[in-house]
Amino acid sequence: SDKATVTIKEIQFDESKYSKDQTDCEEVPEEVPEEVPSTGPTEIVTGGLGIGSLTAAGYYYSASRRKLIDTFLKG
Repeated sequence: SDKATVTIKEIQFDESKYSKDQTDCEEVPEEVPEEVPSTGPTEIVTGGLGIGSLTAAGYYYSASRRKLIDTFLKG
């Protein structure tokens, strides 16, 4: 099952586990895609929008905390 070549005694040979055919030990190479998927400008734009929205959310959160603190200190 792991395609490794092992040495065993004839008594230990079990056809369900082992094979005497050397071609069974050759690993089949995985298929390599012919073309690597390309990432276009859409990913760059959406990444920029995501960073911008996180920055805006951070700004609005800190502004709301400042407003809340000012309300408690004046009141």
